[in-house]
Amino acid sequence: MTRLDVHDETTVPTETPTRSVIEAANRAVTMTGAGGRLYRLRQPTPLQQFRIVEALGDTAANAVYMGMLAPLLCVAEIDGEPVSFPTTKRQVEALIQRVGEDYESLAKAAADAFGEAETADEQRERIKN
Repeated sequence: MTRLDVHDETTVPTETPTRSVIEAANRAVTMTGAGGRLYRLRQPTPLQQFRIVEALGDTAANAVYMGMLAPLLCVAEIDGEPVSFPTTKRQVEALIQRVGEDYESLAKAAADAFGEAETADEQRERIKN
């Protein structure tokens, strides 16, 4: 015979470690750019970050370029339209062109929401320790 236990929702914990991790990974913020467009920002996943480094090839070794690119990689929507994560250098350039004058306000919003990106030296130091 199969046993079925029914739990009242008040007895089931609403906050679990797994739920916390998932919610943090899916956290998104919205901001309005200087040009009036509405942006939804989400932090890229580690897999997306590895893929963009691979797609950019030698350009990924340029710390200034990658630092400037980081906020753009957070763009998930523009004016309610989903923005695909870029997978080629041409797609990156198209996103740069599309964001245009909103870049400065976008970079500030991404830094405020997700923190400053680590520099290459900071990453090396963290890995050594």
